[in-house]
Amino acid sequence: MKLLFRLAPAACVLALSAAGHSVSARAQSTQETTSSESPFGASIRLGTLGIGPELEYHNANSHFGARADFDTFNFGIDDVYTAKLNVVDHFLGRTFEQGIHSPLNANYKTMNGSLYGDWYPWKTGFRVTVGLTFNKDTLTGSGVSSSPLSFGRTTYSVSQLGSVHAEAHQGLVNPYVGIGYSTEVLPHVTVSGDLGMLYTGAMHSDVTLSGGVSDLVEQSDLNKVRRDFQHEIHSYQYYPVLMLGAGYHF
Repeated sequence: MKLLFRLAPAACVLALSAAGHSVSARAQSTQETTSSESPFGASIRLGTLGIGPELEYHNANSHFGARADFDTFNFGIDDVYTAKLNVVDHFLGRTFEQGIHSPLNANYKTMNGSLYGDWYPWKTGFRVTVGLTFNKDTLTGSGVSSSPLSFGRTTYSVSQLGSVHAEAHQGLVNPYVGIGYSTEVLPHVTVSGDLGMLYTGAMHSDVTLSGGVSDLVEQSDLNKVRRDFQHEIHSYQYYPVLMLGAGYHF
């Protein structure tokens, strides 16, 4: 019995030592597994910038990462443009005020390439992002009168009136700031989301006339339409960004 009491402390020391070695081995194995994971990932994203691929570089043990993506989409807009213009009747030499109701067919096309720098303050999935977006976003539209128009003794058919064309486009380089989160839902499979704001600056625009309408509308009225159009799009200098993605981490 005395021998057992003498051997018990030694057995406890050996057991604790073995347990320590086991924990150390598991920790080392986990560390090796974590460090062996590739920092590269690829995903598909969809949102207000469009749809497209994204490439990512982020080491789980680092506060910093980088991403690059390309997004595009295209959609049409159908509306009716209503205005009152001063038109000139060259036969009578008079100017008349004429209401114009024109179906407007517009198309908005985006094509963006972006570079992002990410900061992970707590080394979790949460990130703060700054970046630059390079785009060729354009808004184009054209309209024709929905019916013939009469000015004094002269009636102009729809084909004689011609059409109105409008175009607007953003600056080439736009800064971005936002936040995001990414998490692994299955081995190597991730889902992510980003919320931020893109500063696009003032859009550049122009309005042109073609056909008979170019001879009817006074230049002062055309300049006013151009100013009104520029003023209308001037307020759209900030573009909200919401993007959702699913990807694979190698």
